[in-house]
Amino acid sequence: MSKDRKTELTFYAAWDYRREIADLNARSQQGWQLLKGGCYFSTFRRDDSVQYRYQLDYPGRLEDPGRYLETFEEQGWEFVNSTFNGWYYFRKRYDPSLPPEQYEIFTDRASLEAMTRRWSLLGRFLLVMILALTAMELILFVSEPDLSNLIMLFPYPVFAAAIIKGLGSIRRKEAGRGRSWFFVLAVAVMLACPISSMIVDGQRAEVSASLTEPLPEGDGVWLEFSVSIPDLYSAGMVILSKDQAELSLVGPDGQILLSAAGEQQLSKRLLLMPGEYRLLVSSQLEAEFRASFSLN
Repeated sequence: MSKDRKTELTFYAAWDYRREIADLNARSQQGWQLLKGGCYFSTFRRDDSVQYRYQLDYPGRLEDPGRYLETFEEQGWEFVNSTFNGWYYFRKRYDPSLPPEQYEIFTDRASLEAMTRRWSLLGRFLLVMILALTAMELILFVSEPDLSNLIMLFPYPVFAAAIIKGLGSIRRKEAGRGRSWFFVLAVAVMLACPISSMIVDGQRAEVSASLTEPLPEGDGVWLEFSVSIPDLYSAGMVILSKDQAELSLVGPDGQILLSAAGEQQLSKRLLLMPGEYRLLVSSQLEAEFRASFSLN
């Protein structure tokens, strides 16, 4: 992109339109004039020869858009563009000798109030949905308390806080501070957490093995596997033997984490740290037996 043109992320909540107007005026004073305003991105052109004052209007459904624009033109306003969700951008050359009232517009308050009521209803509906999803994720985490489920639990309270903040701003009819970056952060967290959860799931160790061959007398390493990320795993161990054969899961430090002998079936949650793990089989006599191990 050329040096005299730039596109910026300019996310504003619907109730933050006054803040957007103030930011557009500040950019114009810095020499960046609006070419196209948008809900998420706005394009500016460098022009130090002129300074504008901007206004946004939400007229609602227009029966005669042409007459609507003519009315603004008659008052000295230049139409810049409109957005898909009904906002219109206007600007007027700034003359410091004119009173501030010359740069005000008389917007359709009824349409604006209707818009804020719709956003308020949508926000309440989304808040109920988010709280329901939070409860479901919490139940899932309690039943399967692993790292990926913990990550998926995190974004819901963040998004709920963003909605509550927005509803408060609508109720007070005031713009939030800054550029609604809290909402941008909430959306980013909602997108990043599922991706992070999938990455964590891909890194988790998964083991499923069974042994049915005769076992020579003594100790032996049946299986080795590695764990790359610390997490809470579900380990299952089954051994069916007529003698005292024993099956043991040994950690990187040599500590026995889980052990079964004779005819026994075990299932346990284990916090495994990164490292190499071994499954050891011990038997006093040669014997046929069955053993299985799973980790997920």
